[in-house]
Amino acid sequence: MDRSSNVDWSQLTHAYGSASDVPGLMEAGRTDDQAVWDLSNVLIHQGSLYPATPVAMPIVARFALDPDYAGRLVAIEMIAFYGGQVDVETALNDQHSGIAGPEFDRTCRAALAECTRIIAPLLDDLDQDVRAHAVCACQWLDTPDPDVSQGLVRALEVRRWLRLSDDLTTGDVRRAALAGLARQGLLTTDTARMGARDKDRATRFVAAWGLARIGNRDSSTLRALADNWAATVELNINTWPRMEDPVVMLAQLDDPWPVVTGLADGPEAAAEGALEVAQVLHHKGLVDTDSVMLLARKVGVRREATLKQAAGKVLKELGAEAAAVELWTRAVGKTRGKLSKKKLAAIVNLIHSGGEPQS
Repeated sequence: MDRSSNVDWSQLTHAYGSASDVPGLMEAGRTDDQAVWDLSNVLIHQGSLYPATPVAMPIVARFALDPDYAGRLVAIEMIAFYGGQVDVETALNDQHSGIAGPEFDRTCRAALAECTRIIAPLLDDLDQDVRAHAVCACQWLDTPDPDVSQGLVRALEVRRWLRLSDDLTTGDVRRAALAGLARQGLLTTDTARMGARDKDRATRFVAAWGLARIGNRDSSTLRALADNWAATVELNINTWPRMEDPVVMLAQLDDPWPVVTGLADGPEAAAEGALEVAQVLHHKGLVDTDSVMLLARKVGVRREATLKQAAGKVLKELGAEAAAVELWTRAVGKTRGKLSKKKLAAIVNLIHSGGEPQS
């Protein structure tokens, strides 16, 4: 609270306006963890970051060091949530904060690095829940730090997590440790291959992503990414804490295009993911229009109706209306037998007139 008292919170804003209530919520967290949930809601509301957010987060991290702080676990989860939003460039692109842009992004990343180094000692805390949550929070650091990396390695060496709270699993911890080492550039091939043998498919995906991140992109790595894509997407959508978005993960690779084209030959979910990654890279100006269109046509000739529909959307966005309509028409044709002739004709007329079939 000493650091907090030096901040003029009335001059900062969060999701609901003035941040003058932030110190009170931090203090209330000493006895009531709901206050820290409320703090998370105003500082990282629906994933958006605000001027008060990077100022408050290192203070939240210091509270997390206090074993008597009632909202301790929530505070660590809050850091993990914050790290995930910084990782997907929320501070760079999200306009809800009103100040999104490169400078705000740098400020948020600096605050994240400070938070991570503050809570690094919790990677060896006596409380297993605290250790596990700390691993998930420390995974977002993208510069080498021996205290953090050694803690992540130790987390991977734990054979069995005996007891974890309802919102964390052993898989969450192992995936976070693998991803954290990969982001710091300290993941070894042996460690990644150990993860690649894990019984959990999403963990195998992260291990393969880690191998790709450190430059190992052989056929077995690409196959593991493709084969385990669906499990990762499902985990991202349906669980808390959520798995990182696999589209974002792949888009962050150095030279991701060979990986994207490899996914296009994989299972249906992987091929659809390849289209999503291609669109992200195109929006970032990292891949040209012709390459994305070529990929969309490659995916669009596959037999799955969902892939034809997804490829059609990409082609339409890139201005290839005729090619998009052709794919959508073929996608609708795949439903013959499930729809009446009248309904089928209506859908075909819709897409030829410029509409778009709905799944």
